[in-house]
Amino acid sequence: MSPLDVRTLTNEKLSRLNPLLLPLPWLIVVILVIIFLAIKYSGNDQEVATPLNTEKEFPQVFMTSVDMREFDADGALHYQLKTPLIRHFQVNEKTSENDYTLFDLPQILFLGDGQKPAWYMTAQLGRSDNNGDLFTLSTDVLAQQTSQTQGIISISTPELRLNTREQFADTDKAVTMRSAKTQLETIGMRAYIKQDRIELLSHITGTYEP
Repeated sequence: MSPLDVRTLTNEKLSRLNPLLLPLPWLIVVILVIIFLAIKYSGNDQEVATPLNTEKEFPQVFMTSVDMREFDADGALHYQLKTPLIRHFQVNEKTSENDYTLFDLPQILFLGDGQKPAWYMTAQLGRSDNNGDLFTLSTDVLAQQTSQTQGIISISTPELRLNTREQFADTDKAVTMRSAKTQLETIGMRAYIKQDRIELLSHITGTYEP
C-alpha cells in the first residue's frame, strides 16, 4: 500500500480494514486519519463554546479553614480571625500597597482586657488592605458584645471599616443598635473598641422599654 492509498481511504474502506493486520507504522497513520475525519465531520454543526468567566485576575494564594490569631508586644491575644476561605490578590508582578485579600464569612473576635467584654464581629465578606491592618466587612455585618448590665448588645450595618491595630471601627452607612431594652437607629457610627465607647453620628432615633 502506497502513501497515496492511505490518503484516499474513505470511511467505508477504513471500516473494512482490519487494523490488527497492518504493520505498526501504518496502524498509527490509519488511527490518525480516523481521528482527523471524526473531528472534521462531527464538529461542523456545533458552535465553539466560549468560557463564561472572563475574569483575568486570579488569586496568587488561597487558604481554606483558616484560624488566625495576632498577639501584641506583651504576648496577649490581640484579635482572632476565622474564615473558611482566604484569597490573596497581587495586582502587579511584585508586592505593592495595592494588593488585597478577600475573606469569605469572616468571624473576628476582639478580646477585652479582663474588665471589658469581648466584641464578636461577622459578615458575608471581608477585604483586607494595608498589610492586614485595615479590614472592610460588608453584607450583613453584625457586631455583638455581652454586657453584664445590658445583656447582649448587637450592632448591624451593611458595611464596617475596621482598623485592627488601633481597634477602631467606623461606618457612614445606616446602623441599628439593639440591647435588651433599647433600639437605636442612626446614620454613621464610630466604635472605639479599646475604650469600649461608641459614637452615633447623625439622624438618631430610638425606642426604650422601661
